[in-house]
Amino acid sequence: MAPMQSPLRTWTSDIPNGDLDELMVYPDGTVLVATGRFAHSSGSARCTWDEFLSGHFDELIMKRHGASVLAEAKTFVRGAPKPP
Repeated sequence: MAPMQSPLRTWTSDIPNGDLDELMVYPDGTVLVATGRFAHSSGSARCTWDEFLSGHFDELIMKRHGASVLAEAKTFVRGAPKPP
């Protein structure tokens, strides 16, 4: 198994004594969302860049991070170098 790559970009929403949510864009062409304070206890999910740009996580990101983060993340993915 290949070692885990570092994300190209991460957005974090950290509410003290509350939720910790992260949105991460990886160079292998995937996007990961993770929710939950303790080791992302509520779960995580991954999709491809194309799925992300098609709206796969739109509802979740709007709820957890807001419209500006969603727009910024999509702009970032559109401009990122395509994976090999």
